[in-house]
Amino acid sequence: MKYAFSIILLLAMSVASFATSSQPNIVVILADDLGYETIGAYGGQSYATPRLDALAASGIRFRHAHAQPLCTPTRVQMMTGKYNVRNYDVFGILAPGQMTFGNLFRDAGYKTFVAGKWQLEGGYDAPINFGFDEYFLWQLTRRPQRYNAPGFEALIPADGLNKTQVDYPAGSYGPDLVTGKILNFIERNQASPFLVYYPMLLTHAPFTPSPDHTNYNPTLTDELDDPVYFGSMVEYMDKTIGRIVDKLDQLGLRENTLIVFIGDNGTDTSVTSTQNGNPVTGGKGKTTDAGTRVPLIVNWPNTIPINQVSEALVDSSDIFPTVCQAAGVAIPSGLDGRSFFPQLLGQTGTPRDWSYCWYKPQNGTEADVKEFAHTTRFKLYATGKFYDVANDVLEQSEINTNSLNAEAQAAFTLLKNTLNSFNDARVERTLPPTPNPAVWSSLPSPKGVAKIGMTAANGVDANGPVQYQFRNVTLSRDSAWQLSPGYTDSGLDDATTYSYQVRMQDLVGNATGWSAAQSTTTPTSPNPRIVIIDQAETDGNSGGQNLGQSFTSTAPQEGWFLETITFYAVTNSGGGDSAYLTLYDGFTNRTSRGKILSVSANAALNPRTAGVPMTWLFTNVMLKAGVTYFAAASDASGAPLSANQGIPAQRMHVNVYAGGSRLNETGITTDFDLKFSVSARQFPANYAQWSLAIPTNSPNGFGEATSPGAMVNGYKYFFGLAPMENDPSRWPRIKAGYYDFILNRNASDVFWRIRHTPNLQTPAASWQSVDASTLSLLYDPATGHVQFPLPNSDAGFFRLEIGLE
Repeated sequence: MKYAFSIILLLAMSVASFATSSQPNIVVILADDLGYETIGAYGGQSYATPRLDALAASGIRFRHAHAQPLCTPTRVQMMTGKYNVRNYDVFGILAPGQMTFGNLFRDAGYKTFVAGKWQLEGGYDAPINFGFDEYFLWQLTRRPQRYNAPGFEALIPADGLNKTQVDYPAGSYGPDLVTGKILNFIERNQASPFLVYYPMLLTHAPFTPSPDHTNYNPTLTDELDDPVYFGSMVEYMDKTIGRIVDKLDQLGLRENTLIVFIGDNGTDTSVTSTQNGNPVTGGKGKTTDAGTRVPLIVNWPNTIPINQVSEALVDSSDIFPTVCQAAGVAIPSGLDGRSFFPQLLGQTGTPRDWSYCWYKPQNGTEADVKEFAHTTRFKLYATGKFYDVANDVLEQSEINTNSLNAEAQAAFTLLKNTLNSFNDARVERTLPPTPNPAVWSSLPSPKGVAKIGMTAANGVDANGPVQYQFRNVTLSRDSAWQLSPGYTDSGLDDATTYSYQVRMQDLVGNATGWSAAQSTTTPTSPNPRIVIIDQAETDGNSGGQNLGQSFTSTAPQEGWFLETITFYAVTNSGGGDSAYLTLYDGFTNRTSRGKILSVSANAALNPRTAGVPMTWLFTNVMLKAGVTYFAAASDASGAPLSANQGIPAQRMHVNVYAGGSRLNETGITTDFDLKFSVSARQFPANYAQWSLAIPTNSPNGFGEATSPGAMVNGYKYFFGLAPMENDPSRWPRIKAGYYDFILNRNASDVFWRIRHTPNLQTPAASWQSVDASTLSLLYDPATGHVQFPLPNSDAGFFRLEIGLE
């Protein structure tokens, strides 16, 4: 027994001393939304991945590597070496105070750099606090585009970038910029050991052509979103990795650099790939193998034996201790990860018998958590469901645990004990509710029509900023979590008293109970906002047709202008940061949506909790009494989304992305009931009335009325004539002369402006204008006419804008 112990001890010492003497460089690459079925070395046949295949052939690939089903949970788990049950709270946040492998490597004397997708918040100092000397990151303080004309936050003193935002023009491709910064960092630090952490932008949606695709257009600033381009993104990702390998070869660093490549979760569900002759549909967000099984390739020339295929079970928490052991950095206690470095050297090591997953979906609560443990063959959920995943990869046939064979019974017992061992791991993450922990710093007060502003005390705690959630007790409606001071929708009614509560939550998930209720009254306004439709929660069934709602205007008279369309999710909904609706006039049947009236402004935020509204804003629609309108999801141009056939649906689910929106991949969902509201306002008659007398020799069909909208100078206009703005080629041209502008001015705050240009190529800001500043010269008090002289030459194109100061 003593002899056996001595052999094991000597083996461990030899591994550690080898790594220490080598002082290897470490490059950790995390691909975004890339399942194991996509890589050629794993039998993938849909995409060419020669550089990754070469790394696998000259190193080792793991057949049973697993991550969390979604990106942020995997990033938190991999960077900290701990399962999500211990330190994960909110999507998009890494709780302050966590220790990452970046902290350990920087403390060990390594130069550290992180470049790519951050998605962990924390402000400009967060990457520094988590161990990185320099960074070049997307989605650190904002979420601009990532591919075409992208934006980043950067700390790279050598490039003159010191905690600043950097925006790039058309023709710039985000992954190229990130890779270029990595190559520069490696070159600048080739004389000392370095750690590069590269959480890639690719291959996450929006699916847009890479620079190698024939459809790539360097002049575009918009990003497409069509899964047909996924393949070009995979292949460009592979090419990008090849650039890093080539740079290491060029600098003579290759044989002293450990490269780890892993995916963060399964492929997007809109993508189907071929693997070993079989179709495999992506499972991002799902807890099946399609959602958690990822490629893991590790390469270190002349250290890792070539062409190894490991059957060992590993998960993303194991990356942390493995790179530490490879570099001779002491592995801290308290990690869930287990080093697989011995397996890299062809040794047995101490492989896992099981892997554990605690998965909180995006926008989910603790009640939505999915928990399971698995071996390479069997999987047991905390709910008691038991599967043979080796033979039932989609988990369609639950095993009866009352009649198990010996192998299955042993696995069931092992996994049951594993789940039980984590029973108390989450206790410290949640504070028990208390009767009235929140204290109002001030009473709720009106903040405009139908808005209530409230601020609770203790805006910061030891873990950073505290978020607040408001509850409209009267309407049983909760707001999204927000930082103080916050504003919450009072329900769109005017001059009504409501009762509110507030509760708090910090960044690590410590939450309070609801406070005592306070009451306030929405303000009365000269421009009252009203609800013209308030449809009850419904249980409609529209089959495969999706994302449509019709409503009939109940406006009592003309002059009501549509402002918002709001959907209240009754159950949790997917999330993102932009979406569009198109409003159609004259909805009459199941196939005709009628004329497009307007494309909305982006909805600011998708609902993250039950009952929270997602609101689209409209600025140019005057509702007509008794007319039926139809609202449907669209892209930014107003084009209907796929599967959106114009049938009024009572169920709705929007997956939302920067730059546009699209349907969820499975079409109609069965667990989303919605409450549908439309709000409008009427401008009182005593504000102003106008007419424009156009000479009879001017073109017909001059334009259409628009209302209300924000003007660049801060004025608001609620009536205007504009020449068919969506198609400038059809704008009528007007000739020189005097046009009568008849103004019945019953209000002192009316603003008007005529803007014109002889050439549509002229930027709007450079158009010539005639406005109220010349009123004394042009206004005839006897007739009430205002005349505006256009140039003696061809006046070209113009628009009239009238509004309120």
